Amino acid sequence: MADEAAGTGSKDTAPVAAAQALYRAGRYAEACNLLVKADEEGTSATAQLVMLAELEMRLGRLGDAQGRLAVARLQSPQDVDVLIFSALACAEAHLTDKFRTYLKRALASAGDSEIVLYDLAEKYLRKGIPSVASAIYVKITSIYPADSQFDMFSYLHLASYYHLSGRNQKAASIMKRARRPAEYGDFSIITMQEVDYWVAFFEGLAAIDAGDSSAGIAVLRDAAASSPVSVAADANIVGALERAGKTEEADAVYDLVAGRLKRRIASSPEDADAYNNFAVFSAMCARSTHEALKYSKLALALAPLRPEYLDTKAALLMALGRYEEGLKTEQRAIILVSSPRWAQPSLFMQFVWQRLDALEKTGRPVPEAFRRLP
Repeated sequence: MADEAAGTGSKDTAPVAAAQALYRAGRYAEACNLLVKADEEGTSATAQLVMLAELEMRLGRLGDAQGRLAVARLQSPQDVDVLIFSALACAEAHLTDKFRTYLKRALASAGDSEIVLYDLAEKYLRKGIPSVASAIYVKITSIYPADSQFDMFSYLHLASYYHLSGRNQKAASIMKRARRPAEYGDFSIITMQEVDYWVAFFEGLAAIDAGDSSAGIAVLRDAAASSPVSVAADANIVGALERAGKTEEADAVYDLVAGRLKRRIASSPEDADAYNNFAVFSAMCARSTHEALKYSKLALALAPLRPEYLDTKAALLMALGRYEEGLKTEQRAIILVSSPRWAQPSLFMQFVWQRLDALEKTGRPVPEAFRRLP
């Protein structure tokens, strides 16, 4: 069994396949019980032990998970999934040296194939473990040419990840590195203007994070002026002004941008993006939430299968305290993305992150190591 699984990731078994439906529905305790029963009956294939360990970590049973993984390592010492979850369990237990050892071994066992690595990252993103996916993206960007397709996607996912985990200066640095593949790559996914916008956006937020609100707001204003289509900079200006106690100025910026977005809706009533842009802006500003939800639903009425519209609706439902609805809506958004490599840049990471937020809001704890590694 060790030879079969080495370097390829764990193989599914019948008990694992049966537990997958429960897992996808968020019914972790039931899935865990099913696998425990199979283990007690003498079925303990590597894939089963790995999935059981993952479920036990999600249920807060870290000690049990570590025991399963110890057995799995004896069976399949080079299995990528075994090593990754061993690293996660050690990170969660604050065993930093062991975590680093297992992660290093996992990345080595994964090999250097660009496609295999990217698919492995996608697998962990879909599991809701962006920390591992991002560690794999770092490996991809360290060994492949700057004009590589997967290199470009890795940069975009990484920038989003660092932003979502509160490391905006690092996100800005990653986006600067994305300029070369954006300019010279043989595919078009993001324009140079968009790259520069996101660099400025992250740098503005980094300045605010560092306590220089005035400088950060100035950078965000320049970013907003350079790309009027995006509302992210404007929304963060509103938030930064509010936190600085400049409520009237924040109100004025919100009213100005909201008015512009509503005029676009009035001039293009069949444009689903117009409705969603207003909903996104309001969600990011935490204002007019009920009205924004109405606009979000109108966007989905025009384009019901757009995952980014469902993500917007999920954010608004969560802002209204409707967490179970928000979780189901976010999960649908993720399902509709057939492959993150073809999703709009960095959006899939955002979907995954918001789903983790929704899980926590609904009482399903998320191990810290799934979000961020030591």
